[in-house]
Amino acid sequence: RIPALCVAAGPHLYIYRNLRAYYKFTLPDLVISDSEKEIWNDLKEDSISIDDAIEQLVALRNNDISAFVLSQRTNKLLTLSLNASEGEIRGFVDKVKHFNVHEQTAITCVCSIAKSIDEEASQENLLVGTENGKLHVVDPVQNFKIV
Repeated sequence: RIPALCVAAGPHLYIYRNLRAYYKFTLPDLVISDSEKEIWNDLKEDSISIDDAIEQLVALRNNDISAFVLSQRTNKLLTLSLNASEGEIRGFVDKVKHFNVHEQTAITCVCSIAKSIDEEASQENLLVGTENGKLHVVDPVQNFKIV
């Protein structure tokens, strides 16, 4: 067995063997609510005003959406709506509205755990903790799939 080194950077895991890059694994995007995507799509098509969009996003934030995460773009827009000028808000919306809404998380910790027996030569899974509080079990034997 050849040992491997795992390095975490942002949402990526880089696996090295024999001092060479061996594999790159990327965590899946976080789930964004369909309502938030729809609001940004309406802004993109100019079928809703920015003020109405902000109202809807505030309502979405205040509802119990524990299964979903508001995107950084939405959080920034809501922050700008508190103290920025209308021109700054419009400039921000015009800059980001043409991009798809998605959100990635960053890896905060990585460790390995034995699959079946606790021996030095046994196969191991990677435990990957993220900044949004999720714990993923990654199986290197199954082509680095999340178990």
